[in-house]
Amino acid sequence: MSASLLSRLETAETSCDRTMLLDELRATTVESPDRIAPFMHFIQSAFTDLSRPIRILAYQCALNYISSNPSMSVHFMSAYSVALLHRSADISLHALSFLSEFITASR
Repeated sequence: MSASLLSRLETAETSCDRTMLLDELRATTVESPDRIAPFMHFIQSAFTDLSRPIRILAYQCALNYISSNPSMSVHFMSAYSVALLHRSADISLHALSFLSEFITASR
């Protein structure tokens, strides 16, 4: 799963493709969040994607991973800070809406 999905994410051309692939990642890693590790850079960059569904899936994947590995939250701090401080109010407010979940998952 990992290599194929990683390859498809690297070559995804549309928001629709990325949404579908991030949803597949979320669904296939629910029971085994450690499998998210190779996809962290895709998840981090999706925090500031213009597409809200992509951001939602990215936050869900990140929170799932952090919930099972709280010490890994540090790896999302920079990308999350960029989203919070983004010039787009929609992206900033969307990131802010996940703040309490990030704090809870990081403990």
